[in-house]
Amino acid sequence: MIAQIGLGMNSPAQVSRVCLDKFTNNLTISLQVTDLDACSSFQFHRVYGREDAAAPFVLLKQVSILNVSLISITVPNNKRWEVFVSSHFACNGMDSFNSNRVLVDDVAPLLFEPDSVSVNYSSQNLVAGWTKPPINDIKGFSLFKENSGTNLLLKDTFSLFYSFPKSTFNPSNFGTIKFSIAAFDSCLNGGILSSYHTPPFLSVQVDPNYYCSRKCSLILSPYIGWSSDSFWLYRLNTKTNQWKIIGSGLWFGGSQVIVDSNLELDVTYDYFFRCKKFGASITSSSNRIAIQLPSLSKANPPNLDKVSVTGNSLDILGNSGLLSPGFSFVLEKRGTSGGWTSSTSFNNSGSSVTSKVINYNDLAVSVNLGYFRYRVIRKNNCGNGFDTSSIHSNIWLRYSGSKLFWNRYWGWICATCSNSITYRLNRYNSFTNNWENLESYQNNEDTFKSIIGLWEGPQRFRVEATNNENGTFSISNELLIDLGYNNNVKDTLLIPSAFTPTGLNPIFKISNPAISRGESTFDIYNRWGEKIWTGDALDGWNGDDLSGNAVGDGVYVYQFTAVYRNKRVVKSGSVLLLK
Repeated sequence: MIAQIGLGMNSPAQVSRVCLDKFTNNLTISLQVTDLDACSSFQFHRVYGREDAAAPFVLLKQVSILNVSLISITVPNNKRWEVFVSSHFACNGMDSFNSNRVLVDDVAPLLFEPDSVSVNYSSQNLVAGWTKPPINDIKGFSLFKENSGTNLLLKDTFSLFYSFPKSTFNPSNFGTIKFSIAAFDSCLNGGILSSYHTPPFLSVQVDPNYYCSRKCSLILSPYIGWSSDSFWLYRLNTKTNQWKIIGSGLWFGGSQVIVDSNLELDVTYDYFFRCKKFGASITSSSNRIAIQLPSLSKANPPNLDKVSVTGNSLDILGNSGLLSPGFSFVLEKRGTSGGWTSSTSFNNSGSSVTSKVINYNDLAVSVNLGYFRYRVIRKNNCGNGFDTSSIHSNIWLRYSGSKLFWNRYWGWICATCSNSITYRLNRYNSFTNNWENLESYQNNEDTFKSIIGLWEGPQRFRVEATNNENGTFSISNELLIDLGYNNNVKDTLLIPSAFTPTGLNPIFKISNPAISRGESTFDIYNRWGEKIWTGDALDGWNGDDLSGNAVGDGVYVYQFTAVYRNKRVVKSGSVLLLK
């Protein structure tokens, strides 16, 4: 090496630190050269060392650079060497300067604890923070994680703060978070690991009957690493975006349990808590946990199929929907005025989910005095209704001012109700003992029909509604109306004795202004007593048999039957068919 020209020394160099890499046996000497002079007397530094106090100093290395700061030497072993530096020469050209003697620095930094580990509310990443210990030689910090009984080095850092990704520490896995820290010095001597630190942990237990109690229990597990003296539990209502402290106080050790109640269904709530270190201002935040108390499933809801008049009562058909154990349903009724009242109910006292067919006959009604609305309410095991069927009402037929009035049927849910429900006005034919359809409607509106001059005497009417999507029908109450008789119409019966199907008198029929169509029949028999035709006596017989074939001329027997004006008339005789 070439000596550094032009400078000299007036005082010895100072060895500030000696470090030894025990893996490579590399010795690093930190040297400080001060009090320089332009006397041009410097020649070299000589490094001497010994491996223990009993051994003599030996020359390890010679360096020709005056203001060198680091000198690296490979020594034969990793013992605790003692070294000094001899600098040649002083400005008088004869004396040398010996530095101070320094042992290899193998003393680790003292134990220290992090301030806290905490969970960032937004990112939910674990965050650790610490204060630099009051020691002169601290170069950085080693961060560790407990892993299956061993300490896993995560990172060396020079910072006083570090945020860990969830892949390293997941705050939702409480038992896996054990963080520790150690300082290291300029010689990379690692200090003693701190105790394990774990942030406070929040868990929740939702009441199985939350839809009744509207509450949950929050379990607050303490910070591990230092003792806590107080805590604050926070709740965020994400619907209103409002924070609220729902629990706070002194921490007496162990876990704390806070019950939160009066929660809304189908609203998300965020929770976390913060605890404070005993006797200090340092705090730590827990993980965030979100809960939502969902409404009970409305799958397979209760439903009504129809409400229909049967005699003087109402038949209500439907289904309760699925009923879990302890659940129930109630069938409620409401008249044209007043509130809802219970008609019948059922409670599932078994241990399995069931459903109940509703087939209820309501006798406590007056079907001719109004319409009634019905609904099915499904209730949970705390008696709270959480689901209901659509409301159904019967058809109420009434007579006023020579007109029939009826309300539309309520309750059938259909895509196009204007043509999915057919209403039929029926009249009872006392002659045939059958209901016959008078008119059909698809307007699905409250409707009326004038019946003046159409019929005489006592008449029975009803309205039938049919759901064309599934064939379900509902029948109104029956009305018996006495329409009276026209006294100007004579009750005179004429039955001809002969007719000519191809002549001027082609139809064998009766004549009586008091008889209307549907109130009388002719039954025609041949000479052997076989019935060959039957039909309305007002429309008459044209000489064909029931198959539409013309019969031969001759004498035929008839039986005439009529039911009209509150009387029944039966006559027999013969008629001559001529061709």
